[in-house]
Formats: sequence, C-alpha cells, structure tokens
Amino acid sequence: MRPPRPTGRAGGGRSLIIGADSYPALGPYDAGDPAVVDQHMAWVRGAGVGVVATTWWGQGGFEDQRVPLLLDAAAAHGVRVAWHPEPYGGRTAASTVADIRYVNAPYGAHPAFHRDAGHGDRPVFYVFNSLSIADRSPLSSVNQDSIVLTQTTDNSRATHFGGMTGWKGIADWCRANGRIWAPSISPSYLDDRAVPGNTTPELPHDDGETYDRQWSGALAPENGGLPDRVSITSFNEWHEGSMVEPVSSDPPAGHGYKTLDGAYGTTGAASETAYLDRTAHWTARPTGRRGSRRPAPRTAADRSTGTSTSTGVNGPRAADRSHRTAGTPERRAQAQGSNGMPEGFARSRWLPSVSSFRPRTALPKSAWLSRSR
Repeated sequence: MRPPRPTGRAGGGRSLIIGADSYPALGPYDAGDPAVVDQHMAWVRGAGVGVVATTWWGQGGFEDQRVPLLLDAAAAHGVRVAWHPEPYGGRTAASTVADIRYVNAPYGAHPAFHRDAGHGDRPVFYVFNSLSIADRSPLSSVNQDSIVLTQTTDNSRATHFGGMTGWKGIADWCRANGRIWAPSISPSYLDDRAVPGNTTPELPHDDGETYDRQWSGALAPENGGLPDRVSITSFNEWHEGSMVEPVSSDPPAGHGYKTLDGAYGTTGAASETAYLDRTAHWTARPTGRRGSRRPAPRTAADRSTGTSTSTGVNGPRAADRSHRTAGTPERRAQAQGSNGMPEGFARSRWLPSVSSFRPRTALPKSAWLSRSR
C-alpha cells in the first residue's frame, strides 16, 4: 500500500525535525489523530499482524487517555490490543498488579481487547524492564486471569510470570512449566539522534537480511520451533530505529535522515513499505505444527523484489524494547489461522503531538508493532 504523502510542515512551510534517524512516510503525526491511528491499524492488519501491544505509562496518563481511540480503530480493522506497561516512577509489583486490574476493568469488554484463546482466554501484558522490580512475588496473584510476560533468558527469574520473551533454551522450559514462549525480533536498532552520545551498538538493517535472519531464528526447530507468539519490535518506535511503519523515501534534506533504499531490492517509493511487505511475507508462510517445519529459504525472486508468493493474511500482533541490550525485540504470534502460522503481535507506540519523537514521551506500544512514544 502506498503511504499517503506527509504534511509534516510547521508554520511558514518549515519541515518539522524529529529525534529519529529516519522520517515517517506520513510525516510527523499526532497519536490522537483518528485518521492516523486508522491508517496504522490498516497497515498492521495488511501485514498479517493481529495484535498490537500498546505502550502504557500508568492510569490516567497520555496513553491511557488514547486507549478508547486505539481500541475503536483496531476493532474496525480486525486487530486486537494487548498491553506494554512501562517503568513509570515508583512502579512496584503491587502497583503493576493494580494496573493490570485497572486495564482489565474498563477495557476488558471491548471487542478489540485481546484475549489469548489458546491460553485460557486471558489478556496479555508485556511488562517492560520487569526485573527491575525487586519483589516480583505479588505478580503471581494475577497470573491466573492474565498473562504477564518478562524479558529474561534466566528461567529462575521467571517464577512469578506467565511467559518469557527470550530465545534459545527458553522454549522447552516454558512448555514444561506452562509458560508462554514469545521470542522477540526486530528489523534494526539505531537511536543516535534520539540519545546523542549513546553507546548502544547499532543493529543495521543490512537491506533486510537482519529481519529475515531473526524471523528464521525465531521459527527454527533448533531454537524451539513454532513459538506461541512472535513479538516484533516495533511498529513505530522511531527514536530507536526499529519501526516497520513506512519510512519516507524523500525526507527533508539537510538532516541526514536515512531511507530504506536497497531493502529487499527496492528503491524510492517502493522501499517505503519494505518492512510491512516483508512482515506480510513471513506471516503468510505455512509452517505446519509447532517445530515441525522451518520456513522455506527465500528465492532469488524473493530477494530481488521483497514480495511474497503467498497472498494469505493471518490475524493481529505486537512487541518490546528488550533489543536495547540483546539486539532482539518482541513480536507476538498466536497459533491461529488456516496456514498454521501463529498470529502476530506488533509492539506499537503512538507518538504525541509531533514536533519531535523523543524517548519516553507518551505513545502506546503494541505487541506486534510498537507504537512509538
């Protein structure tokens, strides 16, 4: 789908400059604009993603106020919404339990409120930086009614959680202990413009090879086979350079914005949707039963065009920020759909009003796509 042309201009025709290394095809936007959120959900669904995990910074906050708009837009496109609680000041296990109960109460009856039908019809919460909570034992009290995921590869630290987002060595433990396994993937990571002087290593796009490598790894039999879900980080976390949202091929000049020229052999306007198109490619691939079959290798035609030979599209999806240290975010896919591929989660954050995308501003994240803050 060709993105609409951006309108990202300030008064007097000046381009709005953003704190990211690439520029949105939509231009800078407002997370409270219904047209923007509708377009995001259309892109998510078109990529075969069924669930978005929205960033959430506490009761009554910016993201919480935008939840009704997000739920309504998601429902209109057949997308479901999961949750990505963030480490707001003073967060504890007890406050996280209260937050989970709070979210479930007003939003739980909405048709777009995600419940994992394969795991007790429970809602899903990706608790970011969860291991920073000293005493995590209170979280056990909500695991019967909700799925609370943690970011760790240390099984001994997952006792009070309902699932993990790690990779190799995690799948068997999760299955043996009744936990959800949700490996995290990302097309790239670069936050130099948002965090000047930051020493976090860049995870380069490599013209799409990084994304394909991570998809292959997440689905590989040697790593555990078909996950309960795949978490993609992110949909629009622009300030960390991990987004699959369309990237402008003609950004404002003079600011060093990067484009996606070369991704899967595309250039110019065709490159803008390269990662949405590639996500659709992966979510449409038949995989059979969990762990039974690895996705077929890409053909030369696939590599040159970045398109999929399959036209099937599955349900919704979302993701997380754990790639800051591990180089891999989260994307959620649930074992649904006629082709046997898990439904996808995309972590998504919706940016607030738009003169800049900056870390820790208030945008919702999503399970497949992360809405950038």
